[in-house]
This record gives sequence, structure tokens and C-alpha cells, in this order.
Amino acid sequence: MNEKYEYDVALSFAGEDREYVEQVALFLKKKSIAVFYDYFEEVDLWGKNLISYLENIYTHKSKYCVIFISQHYVQKEWTTYESSAAMVRMLDSNLKQKEYLLPVKFDETKVSGILSTIGFIDGKKKSPEELGNLIIKKIHSSEMKKDEPISFEIFKNKLITILGKGFPPNWIVSHEETEQYIRFQYTHFDFVYYLEFDFQMEENILLLNGGYTNLFFDTHTFMPSAKILLNFDKELIVDGQIVNYDFFDDMDNYVSPISEILEKIKKELLKKGGN
Repeated sequence: MNEKYEYDVALSFAGEDREYVEQVALFLKKKSIAVFYDYFEEVDLWGKNLISYLENIYTHKSKYCVIFISQHYVQKEWTTYESSAAMVRMLDSNLKQKEYLLPVKFDETKVSGILSTIGFIDGKKKSPEELGNLIIKKIHSSEMKKDEPISFEIFKNKLITILGKGFPPNWIVSHEETEQYIRFQYTHFDFVYYLEFDFQMEENILLLNGGYTNLFFDTHTFMPSAKILLNFDKELIVDGQIVNYDFFDDMDNYVSPISEILEKIKKELLKKGGN
């Protein structure tokens, strides 16, 4: 999360829509997103001047504000305060942030100050989990640091540098490289891990296959593969997208810089080895 904000996202909604919104809030919390949802803050809200406190949340402390628009939303006093604070954030030149307000519509109700030209999500067509994933992608896309475009050869060198070095002393690492693949072997106590990157450049796809051998029990098991789509600008790689991530214990599907993807692979490998 950006250190400037206490919350990645604040949720503004009417009580009648709480059942749906609470599922979104719980999903975001499970994914380690800092979310302002009133039931998560009961102790902090207890005894406070709620008008000034909520104004601060929706004007200063949240990176994004998701407003759940419905016929009930415009009838509530507290949602009026919340949306007004969000408008201040949008209009104040010192606080202004592009795409701060993220509307989700349950019906065609109009909220004063929210232009019809602002893109919205139809809440009737998205499950709470689907909406939660969209919010996460929005947060990650704004935080993502772009890598400089790199050639394919530089990419392969980066791959070898990140996944071939910097492991704990109890890991013995070696690699083999051809034009079609780069294969790594990691010896860790009674296990030998394998990672192989298969380049299918006609489709801009990088396949990650892996497995491990348990030397103590003499067994061999393949880990599920991951498929990475490399995004090019002319002949240079700009970034990548993990479109199949069974190799990872918990990961959302969004575009990331190449170096970030490789670091995630390394982190997951170390996790599987108990480090």
C-alpha cells in the first residue's frame, strides 16, 4: 500500500446493501488489502465525532473510494456525508486524484456530483469476489512500477540473475541454457527441485514447468505449470502477465513488471522449500 494512505480503499454504501458489500470487504481483507469497512472499525468509531472522522477517511486517508449506488444510497444521511467528502477529494486541486472515485451501480439511481461519464461497474453482474478482484487489480495497477523495456537476451540474463543467485547457503543452484529453454536445479537437503522455462516466442508465451525429487523416499512429483504472457512493444519486452498460476499458492491475475514476476517465482520456490 502507498505509505501516504492508511487504507487502500474505503467502501461507502447503504445499510440495505450491506450483505453484498460485506462479502466484498471480507474478500479484500483476506487478500491483505487495507479496506475501510465500518464493521471492521467498531472500536475506533466508538465515541468519535463521526462526521469529522468519516470526512477524514473519505477525503484524506483512502487511496480509492468505492461507492455502491442504489436507491437506498441517496436516502441516507451518512452516505451523503461520505459522498460529499469524496467529492471534496475529487475537486480540491491539492487533493485531486485521477480515478479516485469508483462507482458500483445496483440500479440507475443518480448521485449528485457523480457524472454519468464516469466509468462504473454493474454490481448486478458481478459477484462480490469478482468485484473484489477488480478492486485489487485497480490498486495494483496504480502501484506498479514499470520496468524499462528490455530485449529478449537481457530478459534471459535477468531470469538467470534472479533465479540463479541469492539463495540461502543450504540451497545449491545450477542451470542449463539452450535457445529453447533455461532449466534450473536446486538441491535443498533431501530434495532436488527443477524449474524449466520453455520459450514459445511465436505466441509470446513463457511456460514454467517444475518438479521435485525426494531423495530420502526416492519419489518424484511435478509441480503444476505456470503460463506467462510476455507483452512486447516492437521487439522489446515491456511487462508480463501470469495467466495460469497453479504454481503459486495465492496470486491474482494482473499485469506485472518482468522483474516482479521473477521475484514472485523465487519467493514461491523458497516457500515450497520451507524458507
